[in-house]
Amino acid sequence: TSPNGKYAYALNFSGNTVSQYSITSGKLTAMTTPTIATGASPLCITISPDGNYVYVTNYADATVSQYMVGSGGALTKLSTATVATNGVGPAGIVVR
Repeated sequence: TSPNGKYAYALNFSGNTVSQYSITSGKLTAMTTPTIATGASPLCITISPDGNYVYVTNYADATVSQYMVGSGGALTKLSTATVATNGVGPAGIVVR
């Protein structure tokens, strides 16, 4: 959930996507673009404290997908969409 409580994101491990939702009165509503692609087997997600960026670890290809959060909460891939983790099967991520 975004820091402002207006948006939620859910990982789809087998589908290699992030589902995007807006939250109104506690109810989730799929965004106009309901999903955005990740790397292979997305496992963990974190949102920057300022709510401007989202990062997803991709277990099967050992990468991190990077997104910018738009004014309506929709994710857009950064110009460098994925970066290598220099490890195998990343299982978590933290942004402070």
